[in-house]
Amino acid sequence: MRGEAQVGMKTVSAIGGMSALALALASPQSAIAQSDSNDDILDVIYVTARKRDETQLEIPVSVAAFSQADLDARGINTAETLGDFVPGFTFETTGQGGFSGRTNPSIRFRGIGVQVGSAASRAGALFWDGAYIADGVGVLPLIDLSQTEVIKGPQTAFFGRNTFAGAVNFIPGKASEELEFIINAAGTRTDADEGYNISATVSGPLGDRFRGRVTLSSEDRPGQYEFRDGQTQGDEQTNAIQGSLEFDATENVTLKYSGFYVDSEDTSVLQSISATTPAGECNRTFSGNLRQVGTGAIVGSFETDLSQSTRATFCGSVPEWTDENINPSFFGQRPPEGANVGFFGLGGFDYPRTAPVEMGSVLSPPDGLGNTYEVSRHHLSIDAELASGHNLKAFYSMGDSEFWGIFDQNYGSPGFGDIFYTGFVSNAEDKSAEIRLTSPISSDRFRYSVGLSYFQQDTFLTQFSFGPIPNLIFEEGENFGVFGSIDYDLTDQLTLSVEGRWHDDTQTQLRNGPQNVPADRREQQYDDFMPRLILSYQPADLDMNIYGSVSKSFLQGNPTGAEAYAAFVPEGGIDASTVGFFTPVQELLAFELGIKQRVNDRFSYAAAVYNMDWDNQVFFDLSPAPIFASVFLPGDSEYTGIELEGVFNVNDSIVLSGGFTYVDAELTSFGLAGSIAGAVLAPGLITGGTQIDASGNRPRYIPETEGSLSADFDLTNLLGRDAYVRLDAIYTGSFFIDNAEFNEVDAATRLNLRAGVQINDIFSAELFGINITDNRNLGTNGGTTSDGIDRKIFATPVRGAEWGVRLRAEF
Repeated sequence: MRGEAQVGMKTVSAIGGMSALALALASPQSAIAQSDSNDDILDVIYVTARKRDETQLEIPVSVAAFSQADLDARGINTAETLGDFVPGFTFETTGQGGFSGRTNPSIRFRGIGVQVGSAASRAGALFWDGAYIADGVGVLPLIDLSQTEVIKGPQTAFFGRNTFAGAVNFIPGKASEELEFIINAAGTRTDADEGYNISATVSGPLGDRFRGRVTLSSEDRPGQYEFRDGQTQGDEQTNAIQGSLEFDATENVTLKYSGFYVDSEDTSVLQSISATTPAGECNRTFSGNLRQVGTGAIVGSFETDLSQSTRATFCGSVPEWTDENINPSFFGQRPPEGANVGFFGLGGFDYPRTAPVEMGSVLSPPDGLGNTYEVSRHHLSIDAELASGHNLKAFYSMGDSEFWGIFDQNYGSPGFGDIFYTGFVSNAEDKSAEIRLTSPISSDRFRYSVGLSYFQQDTFLTQFSFGPIPNLIFEEGENFGVFGSIDYDLTDQLTLSVEGRWHDDTQTQLRNGPQNVPADRREQQYDDFMPRLILSYQPADLDMNIYGSVSKSFLQGNPTGAEAYAAFVPEGGIDASTVGFFTPVQELLAFELGIKQRVNDRFSYAAAVYNMDWDNQVFFDLSPAPIFASVFLPGDSEYTGIELEGVFNVNDSIVLSGGFTYVDAELTSFGLAGSIAGAVLAPGLITGGTQIDASGNRPRYIPETEGSLSADFDLTNLLGRDAYVRLDAIYTGSFFIDNAEFNEVDAATRLNLRAGVQINDIFSAELFGINITDNRNLGTNGGTTSDGIDRKIFATPVRGAEWGVRLRAEF
């Protein structure tokens, strides 16, 4: 069935001409998607980052806002590609050390991202019209949005749970007053595969008071590599429907429904690169301190001569992904029904062939190695202007995300047999509600807002089974909050804002499996107040805003697994009576100083400096083979950085825009364990009770510098019709893939190129190339492990060059 769909749709895609340049979803708002043109992003875009309309210039918060036209101009069609153009924001579809697929994201704001997380303890969150998206946002196509807002820094005062470091809010497209049709068709290709993207939008009135909008889309994103049996690796098929209905109950009261449904599958599984430095040829030494797992006390120092290692390593340098160095699995090879793989003497090991009845899942498993997904959301809201001038807004939202993945634990290279099957089945359901009242917008010096919120989430996950015992994790979350803000104009130019949220947050987790003794229900509950204080100064006669803020935020801890660790690793000095069943509640103290200015009609900029101190950050200690047991413990880290963004209209035909970020990140109290510590850096010294002291090191996956630079050339005067060329350069600085500051990924620059023309009043066309330099440096995910004896890197293979053509019709 999958193959038939591929053949049919790829024939359609070939009609567009596969030899042309790349894919972009067309804008539902303008005939040709261009960048900011001669408009200044800081004073013409209204944002809702503080739950009310403010211009991007006047809001004393660091926020990047994109219309759908802006997204299309940059080729942004997923949350992952959004991060390319927002300094200080990264969205990776594969979590830190996580399983493959697009449902386990790693979200980082200004370098802050969890090393270990659960549904209740993510550092950043994404929202649909203000409602938290619990899971599945990695498969959501950004196809028809009114606006996307990336809000950096703690946002707990207004957005609540899991916005410890930042938030992204997707605001769905609004139904139009007049009938309109938009059709987009695109064809793409890589060196290994061909793909397509088709979408259609219809919007308009349904009666005197009703309006509606609906968008249908189907995409086959081509893969970049091949499995050993010839199937395409990295192919993504996504079908989606998104829509909204609006009803004007009265002149001042509007009811709105919006929602989406996504059905997707892919062959994006983790693969590996074998070690590139043979045993005995790594001429480096590594030195450090050892610390005790249970207390963190330093228990000795060491120095390792890596030239004496009997293992092949990477010796500090990580190669690119290429067709030659990737170790591909077999896509369709599956063990016979009932077959198990022995796993370190713990009995039969099997991947989930059926979803547990407790999960209520109806999702079908992938045909071979890969993933299947179903994600949906229903969102009801009311917006009322009261006779007093106050604004009343409320919503009720519910979402469901199901995921089934099967992958090779050997990541394509030999290890425990040729293929070591494992997998995951998960289901996440959430419900949320909010009501808030905002004072009238007037010239009064005093303004305020107040609101109530409620959130509930149920997450079910089965990872694998040891013989007849399934490894099940059930997690429930509930959050009740009261939030509000007060703004007072101390003078005509100086404003004091006091914001905050009190919330009561509970997570309950039940684990059932051989690594949890006993299978018992555990609960962590805390209630606290999370404040933010802002002072904003807007000088008279200057389009400028200078602001400073301080905030305190809290985040749930993580289940420690102390009982299981104590049972398997008694020498670790860990037990639940001393460590507890959960790590302590995490805390973040954040300071920010920023400035925004429109200098003149041609130049605008925004700059921010910040410092964030993170206490009780969760890390894990993995006991050495032959028993894998993990305990999760608290650590601390600190982040100091600067962000710059700007737009420069060189003349009427050339616009330059871009952003840059620098962050100095440091683990101030942290322990390093796992196979890189015990097998490479301190062999024979890492036991169940010791680890390497990583304090003072830079956290993994966090480049010091990142940025993007775009040049938009308007060719209208030259060609006599609307036309453009756009070049985007996306830069990622070097970073480490481990907390030991040992294996480093080189800095990389990717180039995207787009050229478009308005053919007539209805049709437009665009050619483009994505990553035209074919850079395949490792992304900020994955890690290292053993390949039998030698080392290997496992991660999601990076996508190379992609080319395509897009046609658009609007009438």
